[in-house]
Amino acid sequence: MDGNFGIVIANSTDTNIKSEPNETIDPSKFTTKVYVTFIKPIMNGVDGPFLIYQLTIPHLKIKSFCNPAFTGIGNICILAINRAGNENTLEFIKVSFQTSGFVICL
Repeated sequence: MDGNFGIVIANSTDTNIKSEPNETIDPSKFTTKVYVTFIKPIMNGVDGPFLIYQLTIPHLKIKSFCNPAFTGIGNICILAINRAGNENTLEFIKVSFQTSGFVICL
């Protein structure tokens, strides 16, 4: 990504917990956070981790597919999100961000 390598990590705090049918979501508690870290081999350095996305919905599995933004500035990650234990529900979220970690909201 922009001459660097990027590592995307999704950190979920509760993927092994079974969900209750009437479970309420606390909007003040982020259960899943997605970070990106840039490795700069030419400069022998590391930037990040930068928080690029976070969710309050519990019990999620996230897969990321990332590339530089060929039609714009920065980078793009497509996050494939589904509920743990339910492979039939799948949503996609596009996250655009710069190498500084600044998330571009569209």
